[in-house]
Amino acid sequence: MAKQDVRPARDRPPGVQVDAMTSGGPPPPRPAPVNSWSCPTTIYAERGARRHIAALLAGSPVLLVTDTAPWAASGAVSDLIEKVRPVETVARETAEPDLDLVARVRAAVRRHPGVARLAVGGGSVLDAARIAALMDSDPRVAAAIPAALARDGGVFLWPVARDAGSPVLCVPSTLGTAAEVSPVAMVRGGGRTLLCVSPALRSRAAALDPDVTATLPLDTLVAGLVEPMSRAMVPAVAGVPLTLSDRLASALVETLVDLGESAAATPPGAVPDAEWRLAAALASAATHTTFLALGRSPFGHALWPVATELMTATGLTKPAVLGLLLPAWLDGIAAGALGPSFGTADRVKTILGEDPSAAAARQRCWLAGLHPAEATMTVDVAAVTARVAKWQAWGFLPGATPAEIGWLVGAAAG
Repeated sequence: MAKQDVRPARDRPPGVQVDAMTSGGPPPPRPAPVNSWSCPTTIYAERGARRHIAALLAGSPVLLVTDTAPWAASGAVSDLIEKVRPVETVARETAEPDLDLVARVRAAVRRHPGVARLAVGGGSVLDAARIAALMDSDPRVAAAIPAALARDGGVFLWPVARDAGSPVLCVPSTLGTAAEVSPVAMVRGGGRTLLCVSPALRSRAAALDPDVTATLPLDTLVAGLVEPMSRAMVPAVAGVPLTLSDRLASALVETLVDLGESAAATPPGAVPDAEWRLAAALASAATHTTFLALGRSPFGHALWPVATELMTATGLTKPAVLGLLLPAWLDGIAAGALGPSFGTADRVKTILGEDPSAAAARQRCWLAGLHPAEATMTVDVAAVTARVAKWQAWGFLPGATPAEIGWLVGAAAG
């Protein structure tokens, strides 16, 4: 992405296309490593952090985008809503398609010109609010995202200035997605998934408030450790040696493992305390806000397209799919079934401190200790493999063969 046109969208000629998905042209060259860093999100992290968001919104009409999950009954969320007194609330309906929710958010904004945007909920709600704001910023985006999803999903890039950001203020009610600080948002529909990437998706401000996640059950809390684990571990193992980035990745992996092990020791009926919930939220956010990605390909998460297509094919959650993929991936490196596009044994030892076989066994033990619901997959391996291979045109898995991809899909499902 570093070599692409990074002028703000309003300054680019209308004919300039941002990627192969929107242009229909040849695949882009292998992306250059990330060579600059900016995180414009102001992050408040403490018990009661939601009150900082309420203060930022004081005196402004507020549009609330939210969901109908059980956390909505929490006192912390009720306190926030009471303080901001939204002029309108757009609540996600059960099984509502992503673009339908986005359209309802945009319509609400049109009804209330100048309204401030507040998103409170899980990753899909925060994604929809940020996608709506991105569409409102440029009519080309509003047309291109639905068109790209309808064609075949994949990747949609919208390069703008590195310090661009989204006007949305985010209060996540779940752990693990880091959508509140991420330059990435997912749009799903019609059996396809579109990965939208832009600095303009980073929210203006976010509150990591452990009081907001206090009503989540233990299984949901600990499942939120799996995705940030993959974001820290996989790009480092699949990437080149980088002293600082490697050490940051190792530290985050160790922190997440420790959090998981302490949660597994929680007495029956209890949940991890506020300090645990805040540490988990910060570890997840750190995968997007530290220098972890500097020097690495922006598409270095070798398991991301595999996980995405398996989620689409099976309907399983991202933590459930990654819980099956991570040990299978390490097994594949150990057995030589996966080539260097997926990482090497030496890189596993550098990041995880042990050989791939031992790391796979430890991952299985750790994941089993998290008490998630048992997850299994029944998939058409050939069909999913073909879907994953399409992501190579957008920069993922350079050099990986269909046999390697098929082996990993089959190992995770089997």
